[in-house]
Amino acid sequence: MGSVEPRELLETLLSYEKSMKAVRLTDQKRKDEVISDLIYFPVVINILVIFINFIYVAYFLDQREMLQMFL
Repeated sequence: MGSVEPRELLETLLSYEKSMKAVRLTDQKRKDEVISDLIYFPVVINILVIFINFIYVAYFLDQREMLQMFL
């Protein structure tokens, strides 16, 4: 068996270290995105509820005015 030269071993270890940093960074970004989505989701739901409320109120007022015309 041949022995591994120190330079090759160092290059292999540095490559492994960079790979592990990239994996850790990717995992951290994924976690940050999930947290961001969880924070953003209720805001979007609230805005949608407000828009639906405006549409409902406008429709209800329109229906009420039409009913008052007939009465």
